[in-house]
Amino acid sequence: MMKRHLFPTILLVSALGCLVSGVAVSAGDLRASPEIAGCDYMFTGPVEEGDAQRIEEMIPAKYDGSRLCFDSPGGNFVEGLRMFHTIWNKDSVATYVRSGDGCHSACAIAFLGGSVVVGTGAIRSRNAVIEPGARLGFHAPRLVLDEGSDHSSKEVEDAYAWALQSASHLFDLTQIAEHGARGMTSFLFSRTLATPPEAMYEIDTIGKASLSQIDVALVPVPEITWGSMRHVCDTGYVMVDDRFAWIDSAEKAFSVFSDQGSDGSGNPIALADRVWSWTADSFSYFVIRGYPAPHVNEGFCMVSMSHYAWDRENALPLEQKDPTSAFQVTFWNDAHVPLDRSLASYAETNTRADHILSVAWYALWSPEQPLHPHAVRGGHTEGPARRT
Repeated sequence: MMKRHLFPTILLVSALGCLVSGVAVSAGDLRASPEIAGCDYMFTGPVEEGDAQRIEEMIPAKYDGSRLCFDSPGGNFVEGLRMFHTIWNKDSVATYVRSGDGCHSACAIAFLGGSVVVGTGAIRSRNAVIEPGARLGFHAPRLVLDEGSDHSSKEVEDAYAWALQSASHLFDLTQIAEHGARGMTSFLFSRTLATPPEAMYEIDTIGKASLSQIDVALVPVPEITWGSMRHVCDTGYVMVDDRFAWIDSAEKAFSVFSDQGSDGSGNPIALADRVWSWTADSFSYFVIRGYPAPHVNEGFCMVSMSHYAWDRENALPLEQKDPTSAFQVTFWNDAHVPLDRSLASYAETNTRADHILSVAWYALWSPEQPLHPHAVRGGHTEGPARRT
């Protein structure tokens, strides 16, 4: 089988040491783990050179896939990139971090390779999942030079070129896209490079997980309300609007939204006056108007929900719910629609679609919702969405 997105060969600059994520390098451990529920394989300890090859040799390609769990402080950054490509190219290796375990820096890069390929059309979907209470952290790579010794200008120039090359390889992950599955989102890439090696960008809220396209398991299904549907639309809007790709925090990205929208001409529309839902062909559709759009246009968001998928997820116990389930969200812009025109008629007959994307169902929760054990519970207090 032809491999895709093969990681390019990197020449080591031995005089300058190695590019690592700031932890002492010692042997990591990869083993089959039948005694750990939900983990076919377990990787523990620091990431070191040769770990990608161990994954290649130990984890067979299987039609029904395997799950690789991580508990690692990180290690060799370059090897973390190699591990990403090895896992991604296995076609059906899902990655997972359990509550109480951690996966940082080089480990977190490897974790992003989790995906599965299904069907004769080899359709890929992301399958990189954390539990509430898992610690998943990213930061920029660190270039380690020998301490206590002088370095020539040539060595410093080589070190600078090495750092730029490493950032380039991270950027390459954002360019990997198959059937909507992306190696790394632009949002996560920018946050990773902006976080110094002595710090850590933790995926610790629903909003951060959504914008990083990292799925979250063991999250209860909240009640469907207009408030929760607005969270889904807000998340999708941030994902498709390039202005948010390089914003310096998820919190700032979501802070632009409120219960008040605009009709495109500067007239405010309260949330209660800009929503409509209906049911057709075993699907429910939820439309929210009033998102920002160029000129005098107005932005619309429509969330499509399969009754079969929704009822199935609600019926399953918490540990069996599919963390990769998602809504289809459609965005479009249109000329100003007067407030006295029926939104119901307009929404149900619309055929425009400027953007169509998948948004994880857990985005129903507030993006500020923290991801730690027992934090995600209960429901929303807003009134239920209208269903006709």
